[in-house]
Amino acid sequence: MARGNHGRSVFVPNFEANWRNNYMALRPLGSGSFGLVCEASPKERIDCTRLHSRYLNLCSRSLSNVAIKIVQTHWSFKQECKILRRIDHPNLIRMYETFEHRDASKNLTECAVVMELCRGGNLREFMSCVANAPIDVYRHIISQINCAGQHLHHSKILHRDIK
Repeated sequence: MARGNHGRSVFVPNFEANWRNNYMALRPLGSGSFGLVCEASPKERIDCTRLHSRYLNLCSRSLSNVAIKIVQTHWSFKQECKILRRIDHPNLIRMYETFEHRDASKNLTECAVVMELCRGGNLREFMSCVANAPIDVYRHIISQINCAGQHLHHSKILHRDIK
């Protein structure tokens, strides 16, 4: 495992392939000007014997459902992946792998980031569900956000879209 990764497996190769070869989209989770995020399931188990030893951590994580962010803008994809590779904190989403698929007939590149799936909606939805919770629940949530924000700050990363 990578140094300081809080006991979490991280697998981040770049493929010149289509994410649809490895994952099956199940349902949309959200969309916006950036693109689309969907829940997906791995199509088959990964053969650990083929992987280089530094990627064997992938086999230790369960191959459960993931979130896949699909974008058409190549530059923002490269920037986001560069940042996601740098962060490693238990209160921040993990990136597992990336895909780039160039469709010459449509003259576009579809980029996909395969990430940890976090159920429960966004922060606003969650906070409305626990509206009558004890104050300690709110303290814990704010503490986790603060801890993640400090980690990003120390890594010289500005997050402008906290969810």
